[in-house]
Amino acid sequence: MSDGGPRLLLSDSPEYVVRPGIVYRDWLEGDCRIFFYHVNRCRQPARVSVRLDNLESRPVQVQIRQRGLAWPDRETVLVGKATMHHWLTDRCRYPEITIDPGGHSELDPDLGQITIWDEQLINGIYDLSCNGRVMATIAMIPRGQTDEQFWAGQPEWLPRDGVHPAGTFAAADRQVVLGPMPPPGRVAAVTLADGRVDRFLVGTDPRTDQPVINHGNYGVRYTIVNRPADQPAGYDLYLAALGGVFGSWLGVSGPDDGIEWLPVPASGWVNAVETANGKRYPVEFVASLRSAAGQWLIFSPPGGSALPVRLVLEATGPAL
Repeated sequence: MSDGGPRLLLSDSPEYVVRPGIVYRDWLEGDCRIFFYHVNRCRQPARVSVRLDNLESRPVQVQIRQRGLAWPDRETVLVGKATMHHWLTDRCRYPEITIDPGGHSELDPDLGQITIWDEQLINGIYDLSCNGRVMATIAMIPRGQTDEQFWAGQPEWLPRDGVHPAGTFAAADRQVVLGPMPPPGRVAAVTLADGRVDRFLVGTDPRTDQPVINHGNYGVRYTIVNRPADQPAGYDLYLAALGGVFGSWLGVSGPDDGIEWLPVPASGWVNAVETANGKRYPVEFVASLRSAAGQWLIFSPPGGSALPVRLVLEATGPAL
């Protein structure tokens, strides 16, 4: 298991925003990722803005590489699932942003056009690159206010809720290497985002300089790699939702380095079922795959879902 990739700004506290204000602020430079997850409880229509302020004495260029953004809704699992799909599959080209010294810019004008009604969730994921240091400020703004009016009022940085994570983390990509596939009829499994087998990221709250644990590893992109086997075998892939409620997408590498994106479950979401013997956690069939040799999977914990999950690979015989 190894970590690398972009610096992560995770904004999920306060998760339920009861009045307009700033929800997160920290600097960005180089390759970065922003993950925000907030529910509007301001009792008025609102929107989210990500403001970038140039901290350099020269112009800074910012480029969005991938964006995940879904329409707000009260069905939080579906919002998280749709956001994850948009981010993982995004191949759009976004215009480069140039910010002059002492200047500022919106990260994404499209984001500022989205109205978040009462009790609706907004979830966004952005991968971007900056060729200098900028300060990123994420805020919940009343729908009827312009950015200029909001920032001129010296908005409050809202207090944390004491439950959900908010922090900055040094590296947000994780690679997990599996052992060789077992013989037909046997299974291999990997548990993700449980804090034990797969450790949680530890970062820093920029407001307090105190350590922050990313319970659930939200914003982390996993690549799960199968080591080449002596005899390539077909296998069935399952996902066990050990946290209960779950809905997302998985990526499976193809024969020409392409990726097939698979919804889990095929529609909606799954949840644990109460039985006389306790909770029964759902296990979803994902796909039958032709070969485990050198294959890799892509997964990222979706907003609105509960973690951990377990990926189960059952060898079914020689590849066709």
